[in-house]
Amino acid sequence: MQYIILILMLITFGGLSAVPVTLTLEERELQGQIDAIRKGGFADIELDNLHGSIARSLFKIKLMTDNGTDKKHGKFLGDVPKEVPDVFSKDSGGKTYLSIELSSGESFADYPNTYLYNSKVYIYPSDDAKALDKLVLEFKRTNSKGEVFIREMRRLINPTPKGISKIDESKVDAVDIKPDDNNDITLEYYNSNEGESIWPNSPIQPQPPSVVNKLNDPKETLPYNKQRAIIEKYKVLLRSINKAVAKKLYLLELDRNRMVSKMLEFY
Repeated sequence: MQYIILILMLITFGGLSAVPVTLTLEERELQGQIDAIRKGGFADIELDNLHGSIARSLFKIKLMTDNGTDKKHGKFLGDVPKEVPDVFSKDSGGKTYLSIELSSGESFADYPNTYLYNSKVYIYPSDDAKALDKLVLEFKRTNSKGEVFIREMRRLINPTPKGISKIDESKVDAVDIKPDDNNDITLEYYNSNEGESIWPNSPIQPQPPSVVNKLNDPKETLPYNKQRAIIEKYKVLLRSINKAVAKKLYLLELDRNRMVSKMLEFY
């Protein structure tokens, strides 16, 4: 009798702990869709349009700075002439980029933990300034309370932000327009407990990141929901960048127009 009871217990517990080795039809279809997306890339028409919009604004900014419009008109806006800082900078490799601060302040999102933060973007134009060459989004934060202060830096890098700039629409061939797969978008994480505790405000960091994750790396594939989260977050950030670059262009044009109005003060 005890032997029979032992067998029944083994069968019962064995059934509870058994893991199905086959997927349902719905699960197989879902996995097939995910595999197809990963193989084709994470293309998104809104990202391409945002890249193009940023490139158009950047082209106009570059044109104004190359002509010296920003410095000539900005210098004499006040009663006392002032030197106007350069709009573009150069990295350690000699490449030109535009740096724009996106936001800064104190965050209470994780209350009672609070953080001082600063975020900015480094935008590299192509050689002819008609397209984007590279985007580096940077977010730094430090906890503002506690006995130990930890500095963190997160970076999202798109080394090939492709898009249709439409600067010269007559030369745009629809056949040549291919959506960007965005596979090379990379996340970097830095922590003050490892290496340097203060990082320079530069698109190129001397210290390697503590953690690196690539959006669609076949050698180390991220979970699909995290891949989608990266794309959605990048889209939100890119909308902010598009507005920030458009605002930069607007302010440069406003300084020019104000100076023209000042030159017309014949009274």
